[in-house]
Amino acid sequence: MTAKETAIIEHRLRDLDNKLALILAQTTKTNGRVDQLESWKDKVQGALIPVAVLSPVLTGLIISYLSR
Repeated sequence: MTAKETAIIEHRLRDLDNKLALILAQTTKTNGRVDQLESWKDKVQGALIPVAVLSPVLTGLIISYLSR
């Protein structure tokens, strides 16, 4: 292998290393955003549990009161 070929291969490897570093940085940012969104979604779903439980109870109480 000639020195020129070796230099070309080394240059391409450096380019690949740089691209991989950029991909890693972007993936880390994206994962952080996704984690925040999933955490927010879990909180909202948790807040809706009492509404889902109390709605039928309140509906039943209102219907029984109105049917008297």
